[in-house]
Amino acid sequence: MKIALIGNMNNNFSAFCRYLRDSGFDAQLFLLDNEQLHFLPEADNYSIDWIEYTHQLSWGSHKSFNKRTFHDINNTFKEFDLCIGCGYVPAFFNKANLKLNIFIPYGADLYQLPFFNLVRPRNLLKMYLMSTNQKKGILKSSIIMMAPPVSWLEDIFQKIRYRGKVEYCGVPMVYYPQYSSAVFFNYASNLELGLKIQQFKNAGEVIFLHNSRHSWKNLPDRFSQKANNYLFEALAAFIKENPDAKIRIVTFEYGPDVSASKLLIRDLKIEDYVTWFPLSARKDIMVAMSYCDAVVGELSYSYFTYGVVYESMALKKVIIHSRENDIYSRFYSTLYPMIYANSIDSLKEAINLVYTRPELAVEIGNSSFEWFRKYLVEEPIAIIKRYK
Repeated sequence: MKIALIGNMNNNFSAFCRYLRDSGFDAQLFLLDNEQLHFLPEADNYSIDWIEYTHQLSWGSHKSFNKRTFHDINNTFKEFDLCIGCGYVPAFFNKANLKLNIFIPYGADLYQLPFFNLVRPRNLLKMYLMSTNQKKGILKSSIIMMAPPVSWLEDIFQKIRYRGKVEYCGVPMVYYPQYSSAVFFNYASNLELGLKIQQFKNAGEVIFLHNSRHSWKNLPDRFSQKANNYLFEALAAFIKENPDAKIRIVTFEYGPDVSASKLLIRDLKIEDYVTWFPLSARKDIMVAMSYCDAVVGELSYSYFTYGVVYESMALKKVIIHSRENDIYSRFYSTLYPMIYANSIDSLKEAINLVYTRPELAVEIGNSSFEWFRKYLVEEPIAIIKRYK
């Protein structure tokens, strides 16, 4: 089967493409014209093998929504047996009179892009056409494949009136085999970021990695709330009760509220317990994560899986985040083990648990990896194999 994976938000399809190729498919990755630099394949690989099956497209954004593009789409993808897309790919395919076989949304492409919002007058018509075609393209898709949703995402399905098949199964967005390879260990041993974190470990510190986007104060929409402030307030409370604790948060300058987080850390007087690194590629973040004791994800809305969750499980690290089990238990016979936290108090308890019982954190991390491999790697590949 010849498979096209179109778009690469969060490096989702770069990893999926590698798994599909390992499974014997002729899978090809196509990058859109608006991919972010830290989500390009080279930001998630420790070799250059990806070059042989990766192609750059000249479209994907509103600037390239034109007749010439639609002609090119037909020529490029008519020979593929299966086309999988994200972002505005449904809109482009619909306008090109092609059917997107599987739509795997990353978030905003489902809850925002199909709905027209007022924009600058010069872009008004084009954005209206794109949102209209996005909705039509999604409705024509044979399958929507996504992780089990929160309730408001299910409301979106009702709003767009999608009647196709929904596979509640997350795309395998992290390629775990590379993290046990010699090339990974060689890369890690020479990375300044990793060497710095090693120094903290050698000093006996317990390290919590927080690589979620800092978005808790200046929110563009309610869905962007990550509640990062809970982590720093919980750390301050923990240190107040344990003034001799050797503990550290490692985080990244990523998101609209980095400055707000830094100001909060200063006001809480915990600057000596927090280390910042610049916005980094996943391949560097994974090196940092490999040295940590626990990973802290999103602390506001309950989400089942997202990039940080995948990354932690792929490296056998315990994830601390908000997850309401009763929402997701109908989708799986068992849920991956994790540590629940959605408030300052519950997060302080989670920090204390990892700090006082490191062996339990290791056990949870190992178990979550086995769940990840079964449900987030093997199952989505099985869905592709069943596709007719």
